Amino acid sequence: MDTCLSSSSNIPSKMKAWVYAHHGNPVDVLKLESDVDVPQVKDYQVLIKVVAAGLNPVGFKRILGLFIEADSPLPTVPGYDVAGVVVKVGSQVTLFKEGDEVYGNINEKGLDHPKRYGTLAEYTAAEEKLLAPKPKNLSFVEAASIPLAIGTAYEGLEKTALSVSKSILVLGGAGGVGTLVIQEVAIYNGEIGDFDFSFGLEDGRSGLFTSNESW
Repeated sequence: MDTCLSSSSNIPSKMKAWVYAHHGNPVDVLKLESDVDVPQVKDYQVLIKVVAAGLNPVGFKRILGLFIEADSPLPTVPGYDVAGVVVKVGSQVTLFKEGDEVYGNINEKGLDHPKRYGTLAEYTAAEEKLLAPKPKNLSFVEAASIPLAIGTAYEGLEKTALSVSKSILVLGGAGGVGTLVIQEVAIYNGEIGDFDFSFGLEDGRSGLFTSNESW
């Protein structure tokens, strides 16, 4: 997507977005619409021109209708993770300005009434506290793949009371969250065992157990 927007005056009133109006298999219910309203920005929010958006299992499960009671009303634009360019800021925003490259997870609580206008769209809005400057050494695609997964990994490690040199076994260490858990634990110099189908020691693993290994 084109990221060269010089001012908020260039923002259209309508946008393209993936939308589902009822629950079911994403192949059947997810539609690309071209006349979706561009989200309005609240005082502490910024409007982001989406360059890349991440896909997560929770988004798939929302479309299936597994979290109806706590979900946003239909029709909904799915998506949590985003990387893009700020094109408009709310009246109380102090951390970002138009033209800043940012990334983040636009929902503070993933399953507590997430935003109706998610990240699978040309534009999305998010509170400034949920965003960070995009690292210069990461592409937009790379940055968009990080937020929700790394947040999940960090929250899990918090519950383990992780400390320096503590040993930990990562089940499914080759997955999206598992790989980030391993790298976060490595920062603390912890001993890391990985139980998965993968082979080899990398990304900070200290030991590896495969699914076909005799115990």
